[in-house]
Amino acid sequence: MEDRKIKINLDIADKKFSLTIPEEEEISYRKAQELAEKKYNKYKNHFSTLSKDELMAMTIIDLAKNYIDLSNKKENIGFFTELSDILMTLGDYIDAQ
Repeated sequence: MEDRKIKINLDIADKKFSLTIPEEEEISYRKAQELAEKKYNKYKNHFSTLSKDELMAMTIIDLAKNYIDLSNKKENIGFFTELSDILMTLGDYIDAQ
């Protein structure tokens, strides 16, 4: 069965973007728009002399950094989960001796 597509309009930095997306992803896109708009406005209020393009670039860098931080955190969680499993196995082995 093919995913149903819908057309949505997003507004970021007074620019409208029309996208065709899978219907089940609409909420994620709306939340992403909201987050991007908040970050853009934060930079706009703090750096009022910068152009829209510069503010958008700062917004993209901020969001990309957050994505990388989250990815690193997930990798660390996986590492610590594996380490915990190894320590439990080692503890079981020592208890059996």
